[in-house]
Amino acid sequence: VLFGLVVVGAPEAAAQPSDLVVVSGTVVDSLSAGPVRLAAVRVVESGRSQLTTDEGRFRLELAPGRWTLDVRRVGYLPVAVPLVLAADSVQLVVHLVRRPLELEELTVTAEDDPAERIIRRAIAAKRDALDGLRDYEHQAFVRLLIRDLTKSADSAESILAITESRVDASWKHPGRYQERIIARRQSGNIPADNNVVTIGELLNFSRDRIELGPHQLPSPIADDAPRHYRFRILDTLRLDRGLTYRLALEPRSDAAPAFVGVIDVLDSTYRVLTIDVGLNPAAQLSPLVNVRYRQLLTEGQGGLWWPQQIRFSAELAFKVPLPGVPRRLGLEHIATLGPFDVDRGVARDFHYRIMVAPDADRADSARWREVAGPPLTPVEARAWVRIDSIADRRRGPIRQLLRLVLDGVVDARGADFFHFNRVDGAYLGASVLEPLGNDLRLAAKLGYGTSSDRAQYRVGTDFGIPPSRDLWLGWRLHDETMTRPTLPSQGRDATLKALVARDPFDYYRERGLVLSADARLIGPVRVGADYRDARQTSLPLSSDY
Repeated sequence: VLFGLVVVGAPEAAAQPSDLVVVSGTVVDSLSAGPVRLAAVRVVESGRSQLTTDEGRFRLELAPGRWTLDVRRVGYLPVAVPLVLAADSVQLVVHLVRRPLELEELTVTAEDDPAERIIRRAIAAKRDALDGLRDYEHQAFVRLLIRDLTKSADSAESILAITESRVDASWKHPGRYQERIIARRQSGNIPADNNVVTIGELLNFSRDRIELGPHQLPSPIADDAPRHYRFRILDTLRLDRGLTYRLALEPRSDAAPAFVGVIDVLDSTYRVLTIDVGLNPAAQLSPLVNVRYRQLLTEGQGGLWWPQQIRFSAELAFKVPLPGVPRRLGLEHIATLGPFDVDRGVARDFHYRIMVAPDADRADSARWREVAGPPLTPVEARAWVRIDSIADRRRGPIRQLLRLVLDGVVDARGADFFHFNRVDGAYLGASVLEPLGNDLRLAAKLGYGTSSDRAQYRVGTDFGIPPSRDLWLGWRLHDETMTRPTLPSQGRDATLKALVARDPFDYYRERGLVLSADARLIGPVRVGADYRDARQTSLPLSSDY
């Protein structure tokens, strides 16, 4: 129970994603015109809120109609912004005026601070709820979005990749945690085997310290949180769940890494409803900036309050441009959690691990309906179609040839690009193993030995058998120099050894055809078989090295 986002009874939730209007803007200081970070932007009619980024930016999606934004920050006068939304997106600049401070002589004790009294009772309620908890199980839906922040957020080109997973998770006292991906899907530019996106260890909320990169940050509801944070009452909200206190939290010292943001506490039971936090300047996670963590909780089995939605977002800002990589990337990790089963007696013995079910890539629709995540926005839906269409697009023969040559040149470390031995002399060439779709791969090699004055080649394809592609069939037609290891050749680099001492390998020429089959039997166990019909001949020496 670490931190969160308020999404309670929003009337715009009934609207279809295509009907929503994007409201974005910047909150600035009226005197300096500089951005105001971590200002709370709240939709009065729904209670939905958001904190501004380090650049003072915010972004909301609302249904057409009349709305009011309440913008607040400690040390500033609150501002109400009325909106009348039609179909077009809206850009705002909100100016906050600094609040004049008038101090009177006061005597303050810890008991007289209402915000600290509220947070201490919330910490006690959390401690009582977690005492005696032995284990739990739950389901979850997880989505990861990668965005190009140098492009317009309304453009499908701004979204670079999307993954989705259906997860079953288990926790067992004192800190054993397991997640099993039972269904997964991803945009066409991500291989399925690379999609192991899960919730992560965010649910180990018995900890008082949160590990974030190299830092150990005090949790906003740690037992000793009042020693590290100052709490102030920002507002009192009347939500569907009852009267709720919205508290601002700020670190008592900016020298230590800590969180900054807001926390909502229910008046009747002092349960934490949401926490929405960023990081103070001392918590540096370069190249990550604008790190935000939001968590929404709801009452569940046994009267405990469980995470219902978790959102983690950050920006990757590269000081030195990387070839082919946007200068600013955005990461957004969203997890929606299903019902929790408490103290059922989790019998499995594990520590921390992530597993993937064998049929995760061909799961039926019933698994996806068990826990529904937030629907894709229109931009995200268009981006997914766009990425898949590009990934599936067949390349023309000229583009495929250029790709083959470029791939071989880029992989200059490989022996298929350059090597030196006592039968080929100096060899130059290129090779590639290029996917041409989800179930077809092209394998090719072309090169020339300068001393042997002989061209070498290898060409073939691999076919994955649908629907699971657990069985691959392939063929190779080749005429190339082959090596046979000798006693002194173990761990040797043939090129370097041939140039400075003595070539440690034996060589021969092979021409012929190879047929292959490769199948997954159980879990990670694979079995392969080759049939080789080839002619092998000796090769004369062409170099004195």
